[in-house]
Amino acid sequence: NKKKILRNVFKIFYQNMLYYESKFAIKADSFSVELGSGYGFLSKYKDKIISSDIFYDPSLDLIFDAQSCPFKKNSIRSFFAINVLHHIQDPEKFFESLNNSLMEGGCIILIEPSDNLLSNFIHSNIHNNEFYDKNQKSWKNNLISSRLNGANQALAYIIFERDKKLFEKKYPSLSLVTNNYINNSLGYIVSGGVNFHQLLPDFMYPIVRLIEKLLSPIKKYWSLHKIYVLSKIRH
Repeated sequence: NKKKILRNVFKIFYQNMLYYESKFAIKADSFSVELGSGYGFLSKYKDKIISSDIFYDPSLDLIFDAQSCPFKKNSIRSFFAINVLHHIQDPEKFFESLNNSLMEGGCIILIEPSDNLLSNFIHSNIHNNEFYDKNQKSWKNNLISSRLNGANQALAYIIFERDKKLFEKKYPSLSLVTNNYINNSLGYIVSGGVNFHQLLPDFMYPIVRLIEKLLSPIKKYWSLHKIYVLSKIRH
């Protein structure tokens, strides 16, 4: 909350998620849910959003494990999550739980580390308690020992790209309708992210943003994050 550049970075995350929700999710008078909200502020940009996490904080609406959602079947319009999937110990339980709660025509919108040389390098070296392994055979995060330890940050790539056909076989009602690069990575780096000190003063952010826009045509080579949108097929 004290880091202006990081807030701008998350604002771009939220804008992307809400854009794809408006494009792909059914129009319905129903609640949406943000998973792993932490100290995020998505609720400032969206009505009828339930903030949630697995650990208690008084600012949150609900506390629960996303592998076992507490919602009625076919009741939620959309789920949002930023850097949450790779912290899930059993992704199959996660998708089964979300799919059960999601209404037909609803969306699951995930932002996760992308797969390119810069992303691989940064996500392999920046955290001592996480790693980036595209060759992990199982989807399960067997090394997870606590909230932020032992996560494989390549999990989204593994599930949605390397094992795309397997995902489609396991979840025929969930269609991957888009996976696109997020254009805010330079800002993310200079902000220091959630865990590190900001590298540039706030007044330089417009210059950083201008560079990001100029580099947008080649963002697949340097973007740190991708957005994956799953739509529940209507019958």
